[in-house]
Amino acid sequence: MPTRLSRRSLLQSASASMLLAGVPALRAEEAQRHFDPKPNGWRTFDVTTTVSLKEAKGPSTIWLPVPSLDNGWQRTLDVHWTDNAGKVQMSTDGDTGAKILTATYDASVALPTLTLLTRVQTQNRGVDWQAKSSEPVDPAELHRWVQPSELIPVDGIVRKVAQQIVAGTRGDREKAQRIYDWVIVSSYRDPKVRGCGVGDIRAMLESGNLSGKCADINALFVGLCRAAGIPARDIYGVRLVPSAFGYRELGGNPASLKGAQHCRSEIYLKGHGWVAMDPADVTKVMRQETPEWIKDPAHPIVTPVRRALFGSWEGNWMGYSSAADITLPGSKKGKLPLLHVPAGRDGRRRPRPLRAGHFRLPDHRQGDHRLNGQHDAMVSQSLPATPPARGLGALLAAGVAALLASGCCVAPLALALLGVSGAWIGQLRVLEPWSPWLLGGALLALGLAAWQIYRRPAPGDAACALDDPACGQTRRGLRRWFWVVALLTAVPLLLPLVAPWFY
Repeated sequence: MPTRLSRRSLLQSASASMLLAGVPALRAEEAQRHFDPKPNGWRTFDVTTTVSLKEAKGPSTIWLPVPSLDNGWQRTLDVHWTDNAGKVQMSTDGDTGAKILTATYDASVALPTLTLLTRVQTQNRGVDWQAKSSEPVDPAELHRWVQPSELIPVDGIVRKVAQQIVAGTRGDREKAQRIYDWVIVSSYRDPKVRGCGVGDIRAMLESGNLSGKCADINALFVGLCRAAGIPARDIYGVRLVPSAFGYRELGGNPASLKGAQHCRSEIYLKGHGWVAMDPADVTKVMRQETPEWIKDPAHPIVTPVRRALFGSWEGNWMGYSSAADITLPGSKKGKLPLLHVPAGRDGRRRPRPLRAGHFRLPDHRQGDHRLNGQHDAMVSQSLPATPPARGLGALLAAGVAALLASGCCVAPLALALLGVSGAWIGQLRVLEPWSPWLLGGALLALGLAAWQIYRRPAPGDAACALDDPACGQTRRGLRRWFWVVALLTAVPLLLPLVAPWFY
């Protein structure tokens, strides 16, 4: 049941938040759970989003968010799409830079369908509190991110609560830490909230009901930071793969992005630049990581996450943009508070998000029909397959040629050393006339394999990015096999030199 937010409860929560850093850690138990994302190289993801409007009546429109971020922790390599007889256009919001793919269909299209294919690279993000950032920042950008939005005001009760929380603090980092801790102590995740929530923080504070999901809880953090004079913004996106640290609630299912939408936040701190934050994920771990609701932020399961998400986050997530109060291209019927799921309409209805809870994979199209009254949406995501193994074909060809070349001479010798005899061994010499040609082919294929495996890929090489860890692992494996095949090729070449020792 919602409770009124009294001054007494506010100050009690703020006091509790200040104590969080001093709660003794349960070292033995905490060692069992680890969460410490650090930048460790790029990962490449291919994300496929397919949306169909079932039983659309009259002209219809589909809007899809497109990743518009290009920074030190995410970059977009490729964006393309397919559709069935629609007019598709990519547009960029002039105020926020958010990219939106819009497809319009006339009434003759029975099942409007739009598929967006995006290749992105992400990596873990973490601030080094001991280092100082010297990157220049546009003062106008910082000014913008202390301004209010429709659902994130910075005056009235928001400013009042923010001032009470940060009273007595020194510096923006200490203010942010106090707000972060207060949000974790005072709010909680409500799994029953539809989608990610909407982030109406004035209503939350006035009602005293600080429950919600990521768009609510992180919006509360962002609004309080802005009201305290700290530039802050939400970033809306989607989780792609499970967490590398074993936290079930902090990852996504690559086979289906149903319910994987997630909002993160970041703040600007002088000397450190834009810093990652995510108090909402702390409350998610508290509420959903275990069968029982964890209500103590100092619990050993929660503590590693609470500490890490003030300054870092894991790169298993793709961000779209920070855009809020969005007017969709071609729509004249109001704004959306945020756009990180597909939106659609037909001739009967106004634009409306296609809720994440009703996404279906393409092979389950029957689905249900509650989206926008008559609509259904399908989303699938394919994680990057292992980067193409350039040099593998040439390496296989060299290996086969070397085996055949050695079959006439090396195999009989090896069998003799093992004590194997028989008239059938003589049949192996049938390849002897071809041995020089096979060896020549093996050497040529081996040279081609060496060039493909050892050459440095060009920047932006879609097949194998320079700093993609999966790519590096593939190349290291190929290099090991290269030397195995090289040794196999060298054996028939060296045989005439060593054969007299055995005959």
